[in-house]
Amino acid sequence: MTSKINIQTYINGFISMTRNVYLTSSVSIALFGFSKVFKEYKKLIQIIAFIIIGYSIILGIVAANNLNQYINYVYKNKKNTELDYLLLKQAKIRIYLLYFFISILIAIAFIVYLSNNIL
Repeated sequence: MTSKINIQTYINGFISMTRNVYLTSSVSIALFGFSKVFKEYKKLIQIIAFIIIGYSIILGIVAANNLNQYINYVYKNKKNTELDYLLLKQAKIRIYLLYFFISILIAIAFIVYLSNNIL
């Protein structure tokens, strides 16, 4: 059975999900910095920012796992062109870059958690 989804289309979806990871993590980091302005609601804004960075991490892991599953599926299907395999090879590199970014986010979340006594 051949896939009705074009490889490039699937990679474009992955890039869109990756963009969402970058945007939501930026919002959470901005909220951490912005929380210092508030006296009364500082803890609440930090908790919201912590939840958003957690969401960003989960979204990144889901995006990477989805693309990895698709790559494995396509490799099992032997009816692909050389260009398809080149795109899949490039997509693997994007997965590793996303995992690297997620590890940075986890480190930031851990540092903020320890330094601000959130939760």
